[in-house]
Amino acid sequence: MRLIISVLMENPQETPNPGDGYFLNVHRLSIEFLDKLALPKEPYPIDVISNELRLKLEDRKDVFTSSLRDYSPLRVEARLRDDVPVGMNTVGMLADRWTILILKEWCLRNKLGKTEAATELVEKQTTEILAALRVAVPGNSSLNSKLTHLGGYSKADNWEEAFAGLFTINILLWESQETLYQRDLEVLPGEELRKYIQFFSRGNVERNEYIELCESRYWTAYE
Repeated sequence: MRLIISVLMENPQETPNPGDGYFLNVHRLSIEFLDKLALPKEPYPIDVISNELRLKLEDRKDVFTSSLRDYSPLRVEARLRDDVPVGMNTVGMLADRWTILILKEWCLRNKLGKTEAATELVEKQTTEILAALRVAVPGNSSLNSKLTHLGGYSKADNWEEAFAGLFTINILLWESQETLYQRDLEVLPGEELRKYIQFFSRGNVERNEYIELCESRYWTAYE
């Protein structure tokens, strides 16, 4: 976390405001969550991911959500800026990218031992996402664009619950994708492959729902 802080503070083009501290704290808490989860170097099989790991994440999500509530984001200044094009830089879309970068950073350090690569990731990508989050304004690009009969998997009454939900589903999707990347799909049993397809179908819909919830719940206080 000292690395992220130093990179932001050394940016000569823009002076960080108090909002930076909030996102830095969320980043720190997310890394600590992964430290306690202690994902193995070898990814879990799909049956473990869809059952045991999902239950483990659900059991720990409330504590993580509670820790997020110890800090409050500053939204008022950004909310009043209605003359800025938003595009894909909504809180929901940025949060999705951010959680994936958090996962990648943790895996580089802890699974692969690539500390320099993790540092470069933070310097070149994570700080950019945090800077964009700090000046984000409400937008519509987070709206779910999937044409599917699936849905209704996600629920969040506030931003903290939405972020925790997005983070945990992305952990599950990350682990399942890692399994496929390391295995030969041509020799994967048909039944197991169907399980992956089913898991990805539901997981991606759940992820999209949480992206929407992150966007809407973040701005709820100003509705």
